[in-house]
Amino acid sequence: MKIVNIDKDKLKELYIDKKLSSIKCAYILNCCIATVIKRLRIYNIPVRSISEANKGNVGYWTGKHLSKEHIKNSSEGLKGRVVWNKGFKGCQTHSEETKRKMSKSLNTWYKNNSEEMKRERIRGIINPSIETRKKLSEAKTGERSSQWKGGISPLNYEIRQSNEYNEWRNNVYQRDYWHCQICGKHCGNKDIIAHHIKSFSEYPNLRFKISNGITLCRNCHAKIHHHNGSFVSKGELAICL
Repeated sequence: MKIVNIDKDKLKELYIDKKLSSIKCAYILNCCIATVIKRLRIYNIPVRSISEANKGNVGYWTGKHLSKEHIKNSSEGLKGRVVWNKGFKGCQTHSEETKRKMSKSLNTWYKNNSEEMKRERIRGIINPSIETRKKLSEAKTGERSSQWKGGISPLNYEIRQSNEYNEWRNNVYQRDYWHCQICGKHCGNKDIIAHHIKSFSEYPNLRFKISNGITLCRNCHAKIHHHNGSFVSKGELAICL
């Protein structure tokens, strides 16, 4: 891993005085966006919020309108569909007997447990620990799941849906501050991918190594796998972090 030396005064001049974005600073300093943000925090330079950084930017749909033909086609495509809440009247609630059973169960539990246990339960409901999430997941996977169909899911799919894989992916996003490490774009939930630098299929022992992951936007991820028109799946991704 290459260590990039960035002068504090130079970074402050670009980011604070010239008010350049972190992406432009990264381009000028010849490093990735994550390195710029890390140095800003290390040098105690205040990082602009997303709303401050987006001031003056014009949204994609600003001033644009759908054509009449597009609206007509969309309308005709939805004809005949039944909306999910058709026939519902007001808010759907539990029956009186179900409410009574729930109330009795909670009252019994609160009477028989200490204040510390009550606080732990409240914390667990609001933000369950990783261990609790794993237990909840295991209780609903495999034959215990209501969607079980005899074990037809491939191993690759099961690994990518596991808690361990989700934890690895989130750790990669956090390390890179949710920025694409090629173009520097800040990625939203629908435009972000944790890419394996060394192939997922060819290096099974590196699947959950954070150092083997890199954050990419969907556009850059597609370019990597279709370099020069051919699919690329072998070798290492040569990117300077």
